[in-house]
Amino acid sequence: MRRFAMLVAMTALALSLSLTGAGVVSGQSTPKFSSPILITCTGQTPGSLTLKGFMDAVGIPSTHDEMVLPSKMGGYKTMVVVMGASLKGLGAAGIDQAEELERCEMIFKKAKDSGMKIVAAHIEGVARRNAIADKFITPFVPKADFLLVMDEGNQDGLFTKLSQQHNIPMVTFKDFSQLPSILMSMFQ
Repeated sequence: MRRFAMLVAMTALALSLSLTGAGVVSGQSTPKFSSPILITCTGQTPGSLTLKGFMDAVGIPSTHDEMVLPSKMGGYKTMVVVMGASLKGLGAAGIDQAEELERCEMIFKKAKDSGMKIVAAHIEGVARRNAIADKFITPFVPKADFLLVMDEGNQDGLFTKLSQQHNIPMVTFKDFSQLPSILMSMFQ
């Protein structure tokens, strides 16, 4: 509960900063995405819950399900996937890396087959960039329609390289103070 209160406080601070004009991303345009919106993750990374908190804070309705399966994906027009990996998250979900990779393959296929737009997000910076996390990033970025990436998580240029190779538009942000305005431009 204390962690949730901290997340809400951080979200409120970031929202207030973004609404005062701080952290506006210049020179980058963001496409519009339709509702209903599904938020999920690869690698059971906790960033999907953080993103849900930001969406709630700016009044963008969405559904969060870190373990979503294709059978539960009907009716959504946009799937936002926070990419990374958490061994603790995998353990808590009771699945191993191979099972999670299989689940991710299935949900990306279902989204593509359904005509859903896919936003791949990496919002947790270097904390979710390592050899294990990259196994849950590299195969799935090429399947995305748009990339939303925190600069800190792109220090090695992986997302830039994949964006250019696969012609996927990407917007980057420096810190969470910029995220609310970007989300509002994408979803409102």
